[in-house]
Parts: sequence; structure tokens; C-alpha cells
Amino acid sequence: MSKTFYVCSYGGSGSWLLVNHLKKFGTCHHIHTRKPSNKLCEVDGEHFTNKLVDDLTNHHVVFIYSEPEYSIHCNDSFSERHWINIGVDPKIISSREDYVRDDIDKVKYEEFFDNYYKLKERNYDIVFIRFEKMWSNLNKIEQFLNVSFDGFPENKYRDTPKKISKMPIYNNFRDRINNMESVFRL
Repeated sequence: MSKTFYVCSYGGSGSWLLVNHLKKFGTCHHIHTRKPSNKLCEVDGEHFTNKLVDDLTNHHVVFIYSEPEYSIHCNDSFSERHWINIGVDPKIISSREDYVRDDIDKVKYEEFFDNYYKLKERNYDIVFIRFEKMWSNLNKIEQFLNVSFDGFPENKYRDTPKKISKMPIYNNFRDRINNMESVFRL
């Protein structure tokens, strides 16, 4: 039986990399819904709708995330189109340089994460994957999703953490995710 995957993220977290791999095993949706429902719903574009999924068999929800600074420095996730897609008013964000300098969390990355992490009374599980630690946890991801990661692309991102300076506004969120398991299911 074919699987259906929902790879959710706030962007700049390797979601397309994961989507492209999971497509080998069934249907895979790339999702940017900021506030998911506690009942699994069908998808329209990159967002969940209000129409419930009838049969949850072989449906897998994944939330892949990274430290916010990596998302900020990803060209695909720093654009007006992306801000609109993740529910952020693009008028409040000017340039990447201003965003980093101002040190204000206009995207509300931790809130986005918590909308999935703290979502109670769901009728589905969520597998959380920390992008920066994904390659050292492929076996665990395989077990949770019951798929193979043979042929998964090499980690070409291993040097990225050295190149991006940390923003103080994200210290608490960064500490929090650094103290969590890198891959877990809730």
C-alpha cells in the first residue's frame, strides 16, 4: 500500500530534500501551514485544508526544522513569496541584513515550531527531524517512517554552522532544540 507523507516546516530546513526522497515511497506533500489542525486534513498546494483525511493508514506527518539562522540565510526561504506562504506579512521584513541587525523575531520561528510540538489531542503522530542532525539519525527516521534511506544525498551542509553567526533573539529557542532529541515522534 502506498504511503502519504506531509513534510512540514517553516522553510530553510531541508524540507525539499526530504520531500524528493520520500516521493520514492508514495505521495509526498510539502507543507507550510503555520497552524495545523488537530485532525489530519487534506492538502491544497502547500497548506492543509479543512477537509478531513478519511483513512489515516499509511499517512505520515513530519516536521523538519533547523536553527532559525539557517532558515534566514537560505535564499529559498527569504523572499516575499515565502513570507506569504508561511503566514508572515512581507511588509514587516526588508532585507536579510536588516533582519539580522535588528535581532527581532518577525517570523516567529519558535511559535511556528510550537504550533506542531504543542498541538494536543491530535489524531496523528508527528515525526520531528532536526535538519542539522538528520544524517546521523537516518536509521531512526527509517524506523519511524518505515522507508529506506539508501541513496539519500550526502550531507553537503556539514560546514554551514561555522559560517552563520547566531542571533541573540534565538538563544532560548536554540538552547531548547539543542536539548531535545534530534529525531523523535510525538
